[in-house]
Amino acid sequence: MSGGVSTIGPAEIKALRRLLVDARADQITRVVAMIDSLPERGEADDLLTPFRARLAEINPPRPLNFPRLLFIPIDPLIVPGPRWRRGTLGVPRTVLTPLARHVGRALAEDATAIEAMIAGRSVADRAVIHAAGAKLWPAAARVLTSASPPPDWQDATGLPVSDHAAIAGAIAVLLAQAVPIQRLVDGLSGGEAPDDAEMALRAILASAAERGSQALAVMIALLMNRLPSFSRLPELAREIAAAQDKDGRMAAERATEHTLESLANSPAIALAANGTGGLVHAAETIAHATTLLTGLAEQSAARPDRQLLIDELRRSIDRACRDSFSLLLERHLLAPLASLATVDDDTITGLEAVARDLRAFEQASRQAGSGELYDRILRDAGKRIAATALPRIDRMRLVEILNNSDTALALLGARPS
Repeated sequence: MSGGVSTIGPAEIKALRRLLVDARADQITRVVAMIDSLPERGEADDLLTPFRARLAEINPPRPLNFPRLLFIPIDPLIVPGPRWRRGTLGVPRTVLTPLARHVGRALAEDATAIEAMIAGRSVADRAVIHAAGAKLWPAAARVLTSASPPPDWQDATGLPVSDHAAIAGAIAVLLAQAVPIQRLVDGLSGGEAPDDAEMALRAILASAAERGSQALAVMIALLMNRLPSFSRLPELAREIAAAQDKDGRMAAERATEHTLESLANSPAIALAANGTGGLVHAAETIAHATTLLTGLAEQSAARPDRQLLIDELRRSIDRACRDSFSLLLERHLLAPLASLATVDDDTITGLEAVARDLRAFEQASRQAGSGELYDRILRDAGKRIAATALPRIDRMRLVEILNNSDTALALLGARPS
C-alpha cells in the first residue's frame, strides 16, 4: 500500500477549517480533492467531519482509493469520532485510517495489486468496486480478526488500546460477509427476493452470531440499512438470536434502536428532502428511509414508545418533503419551461427527464404521507404546463409524466381515438 506522510500540518488544517466555514462549492471541492490525494490523511480527514452535510449537497467526485474501497461495505455504520460511544454499534471514523494502513501492510503485494485495479477509478465505478472488493474484503477480515492494535492506534484514534479488539473484530465480521451481502443487495434491487435469499441471509446472520451478541447486533444493523425492503429480516434475526443466550436475544432490539437513532440524527435525509445532491439521489435517500421506517414499524407493534418515535420520524420527513416539493418543481421544471426561447428535441428530452426525476421524488416523499397535497401540486403544475406555448404533443407528454394520461387528455382537450 502506498506510503508517505501528510504534507498538511496543524496550522494548515486550522486555516482550511476557517476557509471551509463559508466556502463556495468549488472551494470545498478543491479542498476535498487535495485531502483525497494525500498518501496519509491523518487529521486532515477529520477536517471534513463538520462539513459532511455540505459534501453531500455538493457531491464532489471522490476517487476510489484503498481505504475507501476497504470500508465501503460498512459505510452505513460509520459515525463521527466524537459521537461514538463504547458498546454502541457504530464504527468511529477516526479508526479507518490506521486500520486501512494496517491492512495494507499485512496484505503487502496483494494490496498493491488491488490498488492497481482501482487506480484512476471513482466511487461511481460499481463494477470495479465489486471486483476489487471481492479480493480485498475477505482478506481484510482475516487480517482484522487476529490483528494486534497498530502502533499508532492511540495517537491516531484518541481511543485506548483496549477498544481495538472490539472495533476491529466487528469490522472483520462485516467484511467477511461483504461479498454475499452485496450479492443479496444486487439480487433484491429488482424488487423481488431471489429464491435463495432467505438461505443466504440465514448463513450471514449465523456466521455473525458465532462471534457473539455484539457481532450479531452489528450485522443486523448493517443488514437493516442495506436491505430495508426485505420484510423477513427481523423475523430471521430473531430466530438466529433466539438460539443464543439472553444477550443474544437482545441483538435485534439493539440493532433496531441503533437504526432509529441513526435515522433521527441523519443530515442526509434533511438534505435529500430539499433536493440537494440531485433529485435522483434525493428520491433514493427518501425512499430508503421511508421503507426502513415501514419495516421497523411492522416489527414494533408491541412497542408503543418505539411506534411514537417512528411516527415522529415519518412526520418530520413528510414535513420537509412537503415544504420543498413545490419549490423543486418550480426550480427544476416550471421556471425553465417558462423561460424557453427555442424548443428542439434535446430540450424536450431534458425536460422529460427532469419531470421523471421530480415524479420519482414525489413518489418517494408520498410514502411519508400528504398524498392529497402532492395530487393538488401536480394537477396545478399540469395546468401551467398545458398553458405554455410548447407543441401540444410535448405538453401532453410532460403532463402525463407528472400526473397520468387521463389528466393529460383532460387538460389538453383531447379525446382518445
